[in-house]
Amino acid sequence: MFMRENGQPPAIGSLLFQLLEAVEVRGAGYGMFEESVTEAHLLLLFSGGEGALQVGDRYYSVGGGQIFWLPPGTEYMVDRGAERPADYYRLEFLVVRSERDRLEPYRGTLAEEAGPLRTYPHSQLVQLAGRIAKKGAGNDGLADFRRNMLFQELIGYLLDESLRLTLRESLRYIDSHYAEALSVKELADRAGIPYWQYASAFKELTGQKPNDYIADLRIERAKELLLHTDEPLREIARQTGFVDEYYLSRKFRQATGQAPRRFAVAMSRGASVSDWRGHEVRVPEKPRRIVYYGETLGDLLILGVRPVGADVGDLGEAWYIDELGPIADIGRPPDPKAVAELKPDLIIFSNADERRYGDLARIAPTVAFDSFGSVPERVETLGRLLGLESEAAAWLERHRRRTDEMWNKLQGKLEEGETATVFVYHRGKRLFVMGTIGLAEALYHPLGFRPPERVRPLLEQRRAYKEIAEDAAQDYAGDRVFLILPHNPDSREQTEALLRSERWAALKAVREGRAHAVEEAKWNFGDAFTREKLLDLLPALLGPGTRSNS
Repeated sequence: MFMRENGQPPAIGSLLFQLLEAVEVRGAGYGMFEESVTEAHLLLLFSGGEGALQVGDRYYSVGGGQIFWLPPGTEYMVDRGAERPADYYRLEFLVVRSERDRLEPYRGTLAEEAGPLRTYPHSQLVQLAGRIAKKGAGNDGLADFRRNMLFQELIGYLLDESLRLTLRESLRYIDSHYAEALSVKELADRAGIPYWQYASAFKELTGQKPNDYIADLRIERAKELLLHTDEPLREIARQTGFVDEYYLSRKFRQATGQAPRRFAVAMSRGASVSDWRGHEVRVPEKPRRIVYYGETLGDLLILGVRPVGADVGDLGEAWYIDELGPIADIGRPPDPKAVAELKPDLIIFSNADERRYGDLARIAPTVAFDSFGSVPERVETLGRLLGLESEAAAWLERHRRRTDEMWNKLQGKLEEGETATVFVYHRGKRLFVMGTIGLAEALYHPLGFRPPERVRPLLEQRRAYKEIAEDAAQDYAGDRVFLILPHNPDSREQTEALLRSERWAALKAVREGRAHAVEEAKWNFGDAFTREKLLDLLPALLGPGTRSNS
């Protein structure tokens, strides 16, 4: 788990830990957005809700159970979300290394790899963090000493790999003996762990109850035998722990929506792909029943693909709403039961949440998809994935040509080097400046607008957005400003208040008639379908005179 600056694990006994600050971030009393660069080591222990964490250029969905250890000098951003704001504990501390009668600060990374720590049990760690934060810091030296002792206990949990190693050994045993009769009690006894602790820790490690894990493992092994052997179903059932071929067929159909042999025929025509998150996925040839979860549903539509299910609750007045046809809403976050009822042959999952990915992957082949990639990157990826490479290439070439033609026609209407900024209120009454997604991505083009100096770092860092204070808007505003009109009632109300304010009227772009207020669903969706629509909307908006409020 731990690494030295030179890549070698430090001697744990040489490290000293000193707590500096412990804060619980919960409820409306705290900000919904935190952005900083760590000065000391930092532990973020998420206890509930749903939000997002950016560490450097990596994005993570966060909620209950994840723990991140960030070394000094790490740039990070916590977005607590809106519907169920993420709650977390923020523990800042020093690490000192003692070697050969010398004490020196230890600033090296302590996590073996980027991402959440694999520590168990999460619940005890979160409870301990709560006790530390509740005690608070003060002028009582003895109380601070006891508080730091609790912190040492928490660090001890993180360092103690014995339970984790025991569980991994148990998993290896299951992987080798899944064809045999296995009970949770026998597995717990074999691991030397009480039944209740084994079941709880097993679920925290794998995201599943032991029996569910074993059942899914048997199905996965049955899939492999179906694809790579000609064994009869009776023999496959025997090799994978099912009592007979009839029970195998029933459980297989429940898990996949298909009979075993039908599944084998469909998958044998497919190909293996490595997705955005590094999963190796066997994708059926030209899948027909696709479920899509993410923000760029229009990417599929420009390729002529209409999914049977998607998270459609927030589409509002999107341009492509009438193009979807009959479609089931799978919810946000996705409801595995609703997805399973659609009997998909492929799921496209635009999210970094590995636990939810696992839930969906047990239903059908699931590909993690990077919706924060550029339009060309996303369309090319979908083309390869769905066997529509020629259609994807043709659309991209046509779109590139039309985009260049549009900007060339607008050259006389834009000033040389003219800058533009996109502002939006989101997640309630929080103001953001946009970077590499939505309307902003369409505006920043070699023949189009330039980002202002304060916005340029967002593009260089491939950041989608940044939260700013209202009184900082003038520092980010370009020669032209675009203000998104969101469909969320609270955000809409705040936007309209800004439009009536002296702060807005004082912006140079507003005074010169270079400010535009545009509807979110029509202008700020980042999918390829909406991007194509902007090729007609932008010239009309910028108009013959380019000085207008819209």
